[in-house]
Amino acid sequence: MIKMNRKSEGYSALLTVLIVAAITLSIIMTLSMTTISEGQMSLSQKKTSDALNFVEACGEEALIRLNVDGDVPPEISVNSNTCSVSILSQNGTNWQFTVSGSAESYTKSIKIEAERTDKVYLISWTEE
Repeated sequence: MIKMNRKSEGYSALLTVLIVAAITLSIIMTLSMTTISEGQMSLSQKKTSDALNFVEACGEEALIRLNVDGDVPPEISVNSNTCSVSILSQNGTNWQFTVSGSAESYTKSIKIEAERTDKVYLISWTEE
């Protein structure tokens, strides 16, 4: 039987406590980093969705202006924010234009193709 003195038993207990504390701290740090990462991804998805909603509102406003005024302005304001409209082509009654806008540094664009006769008919609506 090996005889251990009280001093070496204390070192063994202290070493065990330190190892358990290091493992526990490692687990807590991993969980914290995962939670922070998921929170950042969720916020990014929300801001991207907000930007897309804003640009879609501008696209709808552009179609209304095309219907009412017969033309699409180069800029459209929705809720104190402005998006830009670029007309790609306008051949007779067929219109193609891109609407772009930013919300909280997230930029989105949509390409719209429509036909304007007695009223506006949407041909395509594509997120770019």
